[in-house]
Amino acid sequence: MLTSLIVAVGFPIAAVAANTVVRWAFGLPQSAAADLILVLIVFDLTLLIVPGDILSALPDYVRPLYGIIALGCITLWVVSLYRIEVPLRERMTADGRTFLNYPYLLNLSAYGLSVTAMIMNLAPLMVRP
Repeated sequence: MLTSLIVAVGFPIAAVAANTVVRWAFGLPQSAAADLILVLIVFDLTLLIVPGDILSALPDYVRPLYGIIALGCITLWVVSLYRIEVPLRERMTADGRTFLNYPYLLNLSAYGLSVTAMIMNLAPLMVRP
C-alpha cells in the first residue's frame, strides 16, 4: 500500500519538481514534447516498481525491457531539452511570443522525439504472450 502511494503520488510530484528546477535553471519554457516524454518516464518507472496487472499478462522479459526504455526516454528528454529547446529559445523574439524565423525543423524534431518515446513505450505492450 505504501509503495503504491509513493509511486502514485511521489513520482509525479518529483518529476514535476525536477522538470521545474531544470527549466528554471536554464531559462527554458514549458514544452509539450519534452513534457510528454517526462510523463512516459514516470510511466516506465511506475511499471518497474509496481508492475501490477499490466505486466503480469505479458512475458517475463518485458519488465527488464522497460528499464532500458526508461533510460532511453531519459536520454530523449535530455536531448529534447538541450538540443531542441535551447535553440528554440534563442530564436524567440524579446517578448517570447513569436519566433524570428519559424523553426520548422526544430519543432519537427521535438515532436519526432516524443513520438519515438511513445512508440518505445507502447511496443512492449503489443507483445503476445
